[in-house]
Amino acid sequence: MKKLVVILAAISVFSASGFSYVRYKNVHNQKSVINKHQNKIKRIEKQLKSINDDINIKENELKSLLLEDEKNLISSKDKINKLKQEQRDLVKKDLDQKQMISKLTKDLTNLKLESETKKDQKIKLNLN
Repeated sequence: MKKLVVILAAISVFSASGFSYVRYKNVHNQKSVINKHQNKIKRIEKQLKSINDDINIKENELKSLLLEDEKNLISSKDKINKLKQEQRDLVKKDLDQKQMISKLTKDLTNLKLESETKKDQKIKLNLN
């Protein structure tokens, strides 16, 4: 019986140490897996932060370009309005000059007629 107790005790000690080793190995493997996952999560978070920073930089560049385009558009509209005003002024000036030419032509025609009339009168007076 004593041998049986000793054998059972030995088996119990070996079994307990085997279970302890297996349990230790499982805990170690779980910690290793957890560490791998945590490292992977940290790496992914760094990548996400880098991508987010790139997006912010591109967004700021786009905003800057849009503001510049808006300024250029406003400047172009101002130039167009200025050119349209200059065109209106030139058309008005051209019309005024045409009216002036027309008036001067009419005056010249009247003066010629008047001159001819006076010549005719003078000739008639000299003939009489």
